[in-house]
Amino acid sequence: MKTIRTPAWQVIIADLALILFLTTLAGASASEDIENGVAQSAPVSLAKDEPSIASSQLIYRPVAGAPAFADWIKQEVADPRLQITIHAAYSDVGDDKLVVAQALKLLNEAGNAGLDPKLVMRQSMASDVYATANFERLP
Repeated sequence: MKTIRTPAWQVIIADLALILFLTTLAGASASEDIENGVAQSAPVSLAKDEPSIASSQLIYRPVAGAPAFADWIKQEVADPRLQITIHAAYSDVGDDKLVVAQALKLLNEAGNAGLDPKLVMRQSMASDVYATANFERLP
């Protein structure tokens, strides 16, 4: 009996042709989606009133040389989707009253600027007061 052997180069060419066909097909599909305005990424299923939360976009720390918090708000927080959050961390060495006073000062300044800030307090190893602006609100 005689066996017929296929040359190896024909198999390689067939594989390459199949790969080229599949990549061309995927590229054509993606270009049609772009032309039709369809997003290429996976669909995100959010409820209508559920905000998507990004990491902090802006951080304010009341340190020497920093602008006043009210001035910082006027300069930086122009987008109505930004949510100001005042973070106050206090240690257990009795400085909680000072931390609360600093946090309330920032909270009042944000409220006077017409914003609706949040206040987050937590116990920590070191005391710290700062403010963040995050995209947490729906447009």
